[in-house]
Amino acid sequence: MSGTEDIEIADYDIVYYNGYGIDITIADDQESMTIEDTLLFPEWELKLAIEIHNPAEAGNLPLYISSEIQHNGETITATELQVLFGIVYTDGFYLDPALTEPVPDLTTWQLLPGDSWYKLEHLIFDAQERPELQDQSFTFQVVIYGTFVGEP
Repeated sequence: MSGTEDIEIADYDIVYYNGYGIDITIADDQESMTIEDTLLFPEWELKLAIEIHNPAEAGNLPLYISSEIQHNGETITATELQVLFGIVYTDGFYLDPALTEPVPDLTTWQLLPGDSWYKLEHLIFDAQERPELQDQSFTFQVVIYGTFVGEP
């Protein structure tokens, strides 16, 4: 089967943020975004909703969606975020922009051409775990993958 695995970060919404200076940039390929904050402090928090879209163009395929978090271009897990940076991290994929209806199963559900899903990124800085990082900047990337598996 020929077609394209074309996925894009179409938009984002800052659901909650209590910091002083954040910079969010969607990459030119629209498959990743960089988030940088200039000042971590106790209980710093960011809750971000990212719209992931599978364009309704000829040849686009239904896609399985996955993501990863990166720091300095290297994949990092939620556990590593907490141990290395004192960042408590939770995420999830949702069918609606209000983030109330989770995608039931990422292993069986596909994002169809013309449709969007939403990705929650929720980070909280625990200064007690890493007090030396207080008043420092923090940068991370969210990378979205769309993969075609099998016949549509």
